[in-house]
Amino acid sequence: MFVSSVFESGIVYITFLLYIFGIPVGVSVINFYFMLKYPKTEKQKKLSCVSAVVTIFVGFIDTGLLLGINYVTAENWYKQLEGFDIHTPISTEYSVTIVVFSLLAVVAYFVLYAVRIDKTPPLVSVILISLVYIGMIIAVVWTIQVSVWINDAIGPFCMLALYPLNLILLGIGLIRRKLIEYKEFIEENGLRNEKLGKLGGKLADVSKMPLYAFLFIFPIIGIVICILLLFGQRPDSIIKAWTETSDWTFSMRQAPPNVYYDEHYLCTVAAGGHKEVVKPQREGLRHGHRVLVNRQLCVANAFEQLLEDKTPRFHRAVRRFYDKYGFPVAKLIKTSFAADIVYIIMKPLEWIFLAVLYMSDADPERRIAVQYLPEKDRESLLYAIDSGVRVK
Repeated sequence: MFVSSVFESGIVYITFLLYIFGIPVGVSVINFYFMLKYPKTEKQKKLSCVSAVVTIFVGFIDTGLLLGINYVTAENWYKQLEGFDIHTPISTEYSVTIVVFSLLAVVAYFVLYAVRIDKTPPLVSVILISLVYIGMIIAVVWTIQVSVWINDAIGPFCMLALYPLNLILLGIGLIRRKLIEYKEFIEENGLRNEKLGKLGGKLADVSKMPLYAFLFIFPIIGIVICILLLFGQRPDSIIKAWTETSDWTFSMRQAPPNVYYDEHYLCTVAAGGHKEVVKPQREGLRHGHRVLVNRQLCVANAFEQLLEDKTPRFHRAVRRFYDKYGFPVAKLIKTSFAADIVYIIMKPLEWIFLAVLYMSDADPERRIAVQYLPEKDRESLLYAIDSGVRVK
């Protein structure tokens, strides 16, 4: 029974790894091959088509799973998260514009793929190629947006960049094949551009069609944005979707520090309460995590540090009590209002802590000021205090 269970678990695990990592790598090789080589036989055309479908649809699901594995949520920058969760790389408030352009690019890709370019009016072909270009641009922007992981975790970045990279390979490969098809058709049928008229002849010029498609990107974007305005989207949504985020390359917002419930629940109060009530002062570092600190938190931690220095046995008893009851309290602090209430309740205790510090420590404010500071910042602050500089 045990052996069977382990075997089944192993099969599930291997299948999951194959789906997450094996398929993307295999499809990438196929896409790269067909970007360089024109598929001539029916077998090659079918393989190219299947690879494109798997890339676009399975790759989208795969990327979502990889984001989940790396703690990336769909929450916007202003939402306080828990543990190691990360905010969304695309703002959900402005994502409709990105979704619409992405869907248009996918539709344009498959229409361009399914219909022979010589059967499509030149202007339609140029517009379809322009939409594919837009999809490729979104893929490039996505790659740059998640590139912040290069320094911290190169593996997740490579896997997340693999999907947009494949979309770019598909776009280049398709446009290249269609231009080859059209050039062959003109050579075989002796088609002369004069028969298409002046504008039609220019648009049908194979050598310049990619350039014309690139120039058409801007009016197409303008038209789509104007239509989206009727549905409540903003004209700058295509930019804000990337910038109204936190912790990513194009991010222009600073998210509140994550709450780690295995820590001091006063950290939750300092980070989660209304600023005018809990009065956060600065960012600090606790157990390798960034936390937002206020004076109450620093006073409480300085008091605990004093207990540890003066009465280590009593400190251990207090620490055990705090660990036992602090975690349930932290779980209850889910709103800013709840954090405000805890802050107010803790205020008399803060005064008691402060009184003990002033009676027991030669320089209590010095001890309070350095709480949760990294070593390099602590040294700078102590130097400023010793030099007589007033530190806020």
